[in-house]
Amino acid sequence: MTNLRYLRLKHGLSLKILVRYLPHRHQQVSRFELGQRSPSKPTIQSYQKALEQVISAKKDAISELEQDYLKVKDKLFEEATP
Repeated sequence: MTNLRYLRLKHGLSLKILVRYLPHRHQQVSRFELGQRSPSKPTIQSYQKALEQVISAKKDAISELEQDYLKVKDKLFEEATP
């Protein structure tokens, strides 16, 4: 198992999400993850960039969740007002 696959699985990142940030198709990503294909240096860099984008997006989403939660912390079971 490659470190890429290990990280993705450990942190619940689906292949579908990762592929959104990559110029490769699902099958190609899977082959790289399973060690069936050796990536070129530009491919490695595209995966590094993709993971950094995913991390950034997750941070933003968590930050937004935190802000929304703090607004309704004491009213969790009241009717929501979006």
